Amino acid sequence: PLSLFIDANPWHASIRRWLGLLELNESEECSGGLGHLQFAVETLQKNATSLPVPQLVQTQISLGYARYLEGKSEEAKALLEGAEDQLKSMMGSEVETHPDLARSQNFLGMVLRDAGSLSEAKAAHSKAFDISNATLGEKHPETAKAEANLALVLLLEGSKDEAEAKHAQALRRFAESNPFGESHPDYAKMEKAWKEKA
Repeated sequence: PLSLFIDANPWHASIRRWLGLLELNESEECSGGLGHLQFAVETLQKNATSLPVPQLVQTQISLGYARYLEGKSEEAKALLEGAEDQLKSMMGSEVETHPDLARSQNFLGMVLRDAGSLSEAKAAHSKAFDISNATLGEKHPETAKAEANLALVLLLEGSKDEAEAKHAQALRRFAESNPFGESHPDYAKMEKAWKEKA
């Protein structure tokens, strides 16, 4: 039947991935987005030999973030580390400058920070920031998000002045990097995360 073809189609998986990301961005309630992302990963894994690996890796990174939001830190960590291993096997040393590695490192840093592994979290967020800054530019939302997360770790380590300066810079950078400025939902999320830790 046609429905079986559609459900097994990698392009359908790609659409479900984007639906999952949209639902995650609209709300931190993960259930709907999680279902879309899980479906996408499973479908892409079935078709992995006929697909470009980046699509699977990007979806796995997104699912790792969703699991983090759901409070499943160990599962999130395993998904993110697995995605990074796939990137490394696919790209070799070039992976160290790839935006997908930056995204994964940023999410992994969040998992590590919440687990209390601050030095590892700081290293992950620093790496995410450096890669994003070098490949996407200093006025890019991903660069700003990595810097904001690095600021949170610095705050938790007790480096309040440095943390406040980085946080303010990250907010400025984020506002300048998108057409919605301070009205963007992620700007509010960055402010909320800061207030919860400060």
